[in-house]
Amino acid sequence: MRKKPSNRLLLILAAFPVFALSAQDARACALTAAELTTSAHSTNLEYDPRSPEDFRVFLKAEFDGEIDPGLCAQESITIELETAGVHALARDGGGGALSMRFLNQGKITSGRPFMEILRNQFSLAGDYRQRFRVYLDADPLNALNLELQATATPITHFVHGAFSTSIDFGQIGDGEIQPRLDSSILEKTVDFIYQANMPVKVTLESLGGGHLRLEGRPDLTPIPYTVKINDAPVRIGPEHEKALDLGLGQNKSGTISVLLGDVVGLSAGSYSDQLTVVFTPNY
Repeated sequence: MRKKPSNRLLLILAAFPVFALSAQDARACALTAAELTTSAHSTNLEYDPRSPEDFRVFLKAEFDGEIDPGLCAQESITIELETAGVHALARDGGGGALSMRFLNQGKITSGRPFMEILRNQFSLAGDYRQRFRVYLDADPLNALNLELQATATPITHFVHGAFSTSIDFGQIGDGEIQPRLDSSILEKTVDFIYQANMPVKVTLESLGGGHLRLEGRPDLTPIPYTVKINDAPVRIGPEHEKALDLGLGQNKSGTISVLLGDVVGLSAGSYSDQLTVVFTPNY
Protein backbone atom coordinates (compact mmCIF):
# COMPACT_ATOMS: atom_id res chain seq x y z
CA MET A 1 0.00 0.00 0.00
CA ARG A 2 1.36 3.44 -0.85
CA LYS A 3 2.25 5.63 2.12
CA LYS A 4 0.65 9.03 2.57
CA PRO A 5 2.79 12.06 1.67
CA SER A 6 2.60 13.34 5.24
CA ASN A 7 4.36 10.17 6.44
CA ARG A 8 7.23 10.77 4.02
CA LEU A 9 7.63 14.28 5.37
CA LEU A 10 7.89 12.97 8.94
CA LEU A 11 10.57 10.49 7.93
CA ILE A 12 12.63 13.26 6.35
CA LEU A 13 12.43 15.47 9.43
CA ALA A 14 13.44 12.63 11.69
CA ALA A 15 16.66 12.23 9.75
CA PHE A 16 17.94 15.70 10.77
CA PRO A 17 18.22 17.03 14.35
CA VAL A 18 16.36 20.32 14.74
CA PHE A 19 19.45 22.12 16.09
CA ALA A 20 21.75 21.16 13.22
CA LEU A 21 20.01 21.15 9.87
CA SER A 22 22.16 19.84 7.03
CA ALA A 23 23.91 22.37 4.83
CA GLN A 24 23.10 20.10 1.91
CA ASP A 25 19.40 20.84 2.40
CA ALA A 26 19.76 24.61 2.24
CA ARG A 27 16.28 25.13 0.80
CA ALA A 28 14.69 23.54 3.87
CA CYS A 29 15.94 26.32 6.14
CA ALA A 30 17.13 29.64 4.72
CA LEU A 31 18.62 32.58 6.63
CA THR A 32 16.56 35.57 5.48
CA ALA A 33 17.45 38.30 7.96
CA ALA A 34 19.71 38.94 10.92
CA GLU A 35 20.19 41.80 13.35
CA LEU A 36 22.87 42.73 15.86
CA THR A 37 21.61 44.07 19.18
CA THR A 38 23.24 45.17 22.42
CA SER A 39 22.65 44.19 26.01
CA ALA A 40 20.12 47.04 26.10
CA HIS A 41 18.22 45.37 23.22
CA SER A 42 19.07 48.26 20.96
CA THR A 43 20.59 48.23 17.49
CA ASN A 44 22.32 51.54 18.23
CA LEU A 45 25.20 51.04 20.67
CA GLU A 46 26.07 54.11 22.72
CA TYR A 47 29.58 53.38 23.96
CA ASP A 48 30.42 55.09 27.27
CA PRO A 49 33.97 54.09 28.29
CA ARG A 50 33.11 54.65 31.96
CA SER A 51 30.69 51.70 31.96
CA PRO A 52 31.45 49.18 34.75
CA GLU A 53 30.79 46.28 32.35
CA ASP A 54 31.80 45.23 28.85
CA PHE A 55 29.22 45.84 26.12
CA ARG A 56 27.59 42.57 25.09
CA VAL A 57 26.38 42.00 21.54
CA PHE A 58 23.69 39.51 20.50
CA LEU A 59 22.45 38.24 17.15
CA LYS A 60 18.80 37.68 16.25
CA ALA A 61 18.00 35.77 13.07
CA GLU A 62 14.94 35.17 10.89
CA PHE A 63 14.48 32.06 8.78
CA ASP A 64 12.39 30.87 5.85
CA GLY A 65 12.23 27.69 3.80
CA GLU A 66 10.19 24.64 2.83
CA ILE A 67 9.70 23.64 6.47
CA ASP A 68 8.31 25.55 9.41
CA PRO A 69 10.79 28.45 10.02
CA GLY A 70 10.26 27.91 13.73
CA LEU A 71 12.16 24.64 13.44
CA CYS A 72 15.27 26.37 12.15
CA ALA A 73 17.82 26.71 14.92
CA GLN A 74 19.83 29.82 15.77
CA GLU A 75 22.50 27.43 17.08
CA SER A 76 23.21 26.50 13.46
CA ILE A 77 24.63 29.99 12.82
CA THR A 78 28.27 31.03 12.89
CA ILE A 79 29.63 34.54 12.48
CA GLU A 80 33.00 35.75 11.20
CA LEU A 81 34.80 39.04 10.76
CA GLU A 82 34.72 40.38 7.23
CA THR A 83 38.43 41.17 7.65
CA ALA A 84 40.03 38.25 9.46
CA GLY A 85 42.12 39.11 12.50
CA VAL A 86 40.82 42.66 12.98
CA HIS A 87 39.18 42.32 16.38
CA ALA A 88 38.12 45.95 16.68
CA LEU A 89 35.61 48.48 15.47
CA ALA A 90 37.28 51.18 13.38
CA ARG A 91 36.44 54.86 13.74
CA ASP A 92 34.95 56.60 10.73
CA GLY A 93 37.68 58.81 9.31
CA GLY A 94 40.36 57.03 11.31
CA GLY A 95 42.00 58.05 14.54
CA GLY A 96 40.71 55.33 16.82
CA ALA A 97 39.56 51.74 17.40
CA LEU A 98 37.41 49.92 19.95
CA SER A 99 38.73 46.45 20.80
CA MET A 100 36.31 43.54 20.94
CA ARG A 101 36.42 39.79 21.54
CA PHE A 102 34.37 36.84 20.37
CA LEU A 103 32.67 34.56 22.87
CA ASN A 104 32.19 30.84 22.16
CA GLN A 105 34.46 31.12 19.10
CA GLY A 106 31.81 33.05 17.18
CA LYS A 107 29.12 30.39 17.64
CA ILE A 108 25.62 31.68 18.22
CA THR A 109 23.49 30.48 21.13
CA SER A 110 19.97 31.77 21.54
CA GLY A 111 19.73 34.36 24.31
CA ARG A 112 23.49 34.53 24.89
CA PRO A 113 25.97 37.18 23.65
CA PHE A 114 28.46 36.13 21.00
CA MET A 115 30.76 39.13 21.36
CA GLU A 116 31.84 41.86 23.78
CA ILE A 117 33.21 45.35 23.19
CA LEU A 118 35.65 45.99 26.02
CA ARG A 119 35.02 48.77 28.52
CA ASN A 120 37.47 51.50 29.61
CA GLN A 121 38.57 52.40 26.08
CA PHE A 122 39.01 56.14 25.79
CA SER A 123 39.53 56.16 22.05
CA LEU A 124 38.60 59.33 20.22
CA ALA A 125 34.85 59.99 20.37
CA GLY A 126 32.90 59.39 17.18
CA ASP A 127 31.22 56.67 15.13
CA TYR A 128 32.78 53.20 14.91
CA ARG A 129 31.87 50.16 12.81
CA GLN A 130 32.82 46.60 11.95
CA ARG A 131 31.43 44.24 9.29
CA PHE A 132 30.60 40.56 9.76
CA ARG A 133 29.59 37.58 7.65
CA VAL A 134 26.85 35.35 9.10
CA TYR A 135 26.51 31.73 7.92
CA LEU A 136 23.79 29.12 8.39
CA ASP A 137 25.28 25.63 8.66
CA ALA A 138 28.61 27.03 7.39
CA ASP A 139 27.07 27.32 3.92
CA PRO A 140 28.57 30.25 1.93
CA LEU A 141 25.39 30.31 -0.19
CA ASN A 142 23.22 30.68 2.91
CA ALA A 143 24.85 33.76 4.42
CA LEU A 144 24.30 37.45 5.12
CA ASN A 145 26.51 40.52 5.63
CA LEU A 146 26.00 42.56 8.80
CA GLU A 147 27.48 45.75 10.16
CA LEU A 148 27.83 46.70 13.83
CA GLN A 149 27.85 50.40 14.56
CA ALA A 150 28.73 52.13 17.83
CA THR A 151 28.97 55.76 18.87
CA ALA A 152 31.60 56.60 21.47
CA THR A 153 30.04 59.21 23.74
CA PRO A 154 32.20 62.33 24.22
CA ILE A 155 33.75 62.26 27.71
CA THR A 156 35.59 65.20 29.29
CA HIS A 157 35.30 65.34 33.05
CA PHE A 158 37.18 65.40 36.32
CA VAL A 159 37.50 62.29 38.47
CA HIS A 160 35.84 63.60 41.62
CA GLY A 161 37.41 62.63 44.91
CA ALA A 162 40.77 61.85 43.31
CA PHE A 163 42.42 65.19 44.18
CA SER A 164 42.18 68.22 46.44
CA THR A 165 39.70 70.92 45.45
CA SER A 166 41.15 73.74 47.53
CA ILE A 167 44.21 76.00 47.38
CA ASP A 168 45.34 77.62 50.64
CA PHE A 169 48.05 80.26 50.52
CA GLY A 170 48.19 80.34 54.30
CA GLN A 171 49.70 83.33 56.09
CA ILE A 172 51.14 85.72 53.54
CA GLY A 173 52.25 88.55 55.84
CA ASP A 174 52.26 90.07 59.35
CA GLY A 175 50.34 93.02 60.68
CA GLU A 176 47.51 94.98 59.15
CA ILE A 177 49.50 96.13 56.12
CA GLN A 178 50.87 93.26 54.06
CA PRO A 179 54.37 93.50 52.57
CA ARG A 180 55.27 92.51 49.01
CA LEU A 181 56.29 88.85 49.11
CA ASP A 182 58.49 86.59 47.07
CA SER A 183 56.60 85.42 43.97
CA SER A 184 57.16 81.74 44.87
CA ILE A 185 54.98 82.27 47.96
CA LEU A 186 52.26 83.89 45.89
CA GLU A 187 51.86 80.93 43.51
CA LYS A 188 50.18 77.65 44.47
CA THR A 189 49.22 74.61 42.40
CA VAL A 190 46.82 71.70 42.64
CA ASP A 191 47.00 68.53 40.57
CA PHE A 192 43.84 67.03 39.09
CA ILE A 193 42.77 63.75 37.49
CA TYR A 194 40.45 63.70 34.48
CA GLN A 195 39.06 61.39 31.82
CA ALA A 196 38.71 62.35 28.18
CA ASN A 197 38.19 60.73 24.81
CA MET A 198 38.46 63.94 22.82
CA PRO A 199 40.16 67.36 22.99
CA VAL A 200 38.69 69.76 25.53
CA LYS A 201 37.80 73.39 25.94
CA VAL A 202 38.02 75.01 29.35
CA THR A 203 36.26 77.97 30.91
CA LEU A 204 36.88 79.51 34.33
CA GLU A 205 34.05 80.99 36.37
CA SER A 206 34.78 83.02 39.50
CA LEU A 207 32.35 84.26 42.16
CA GLY A 208 34.76 87.09 42.91
CA GLY A 209 35.38 88.02 39.30
CA GLY A 210 38.97 86.77 39.42
CA HIS A 211 39.71 88.26 42.85
CA LEU A 212 40.10 86.97 46.40
CA ARG A 213 37.82 89.15 48.50
CA LEU A 214 38.04 89.95 52.20
CA GLU A 215 35.54 87.81 54.08
CA GLY A 216 32.88 90.01 55.65
CA ARG A 217 34.05 93.09 53.70
CA PRO A 218 33.89 92.24 49.99
CA ASP A 219 33.71 95.99 49.22
CA LEU A 220 37.35 96.53 50.26
CA THR A 221 40.30 96.18 47.89
CA PRO A 222 40.58 92.51 46.81
CA ILE A 223 43.56 90.41 45.75
CA PRO A 224 43.67 89.79 41.99
CA TYR A 225 44.91 86.45 40.67
CA THR A 226 45.62 84.69 37.39
CA VAL A 227 45.31 81.02 36.42
CA LYS A 228 47.30 78.58 34.32
CA ILE A 229 46.34 75.01 33.39
CA ASN A 230 49.30 72.83 32.43
CA ASP A 231 51.32 76.05 32.12
CA ALA A 232 48.86 77.55 29.61
CA PRO A 233 47.36 80.90 30.78
CA VAL A 234 43.55 80.83 30.92
CA ARG A 235 41.59 84.03 31.38
CA ILE A 236 38.68 84.06 33.83
CA GLY A 237 35.14 84.42 32.52
CA PRO A 238 32.79 82.32 30.37
CA GLU A 239 33.60 84.50 27.36
CA HIS A 240 37.25 83.38 27.50
CA GLU A 241 36.83 79.76 26.43
CA LYS A 242 40.19 78.17 25.63
CA ALA A 243 41.11 74.96 23.79
CA LEU A 244 43.61 72.77 25.63
CA ASP A 245 45.61 69.78 24.47
CA LEU A 246 45.43 67.61 27.59
CA GLY A 247 45.57 64.23 25.87
CA LEU A 248 43.15 61.28 25.90
CA GLY A 249 42.88 58.67 28.59
CA GLN A 250 41.14 57.12 31.57
CA ASN A 251 43.27 58.65 34.34
CA LYS A 252 45.13 61.62 32.92
CA SER A 253 46.67 64.22 35.20
CA GLY A 254 47.05 67.96 34.96
CA THR A 255 47.93 70.99 37.08
CA ILE A 256 46.07 74.19 37.93
CA SER A 257 48.30 77.07 39.02
CA VAL A 258 47.03 80.21 40.77
CA LEU A 259 49.28 83.29 40.99
CA LEU A 260 48.28 86.14 43.31
CA GLY A 261 48.70 89.76 42.29
CA ASP A 262 49.85 92.70 44.42
CA VAL A 263 49.05 92.34 48.13
CA VAL A 264 50.63 95.63 49.27
CA GLY A 265 48.39 97.85 51.39
CA LEU A 266 45.62 95.34 51.94
CA SER A 267 43.65 95.08 55.15
CA ALA A 268 44.36 92.11 57.39
CA GLY A 269 41.95 89.21 57.28
CA SER A 270 41.04 86.14 55.28
CA TYR A 271 40.54 86.45 51.54
CA SER A 272 38.82 83.83 49.42
CA ASP A 273 37.08 83.06 46.14
CA GLN A 274 35.33 80.13 44.51
CA LEU A 275 36.77 79.21 41.12
CA THR A 276 34.89 76.75 38.90
CA VAL A 277 36.82 74.97 36.16
CA VAL A 278 34.58 73.63 33.39
CA PHE A 279 35.73 71.12 30.75
CA THR A 280 33.61 70.64 27.61
CA PRO A 281 34.25 68.65 24.41
CA ASN A 282 36.09 70.56 21.71
CA TYR A 283 34.35 69.31 18.57
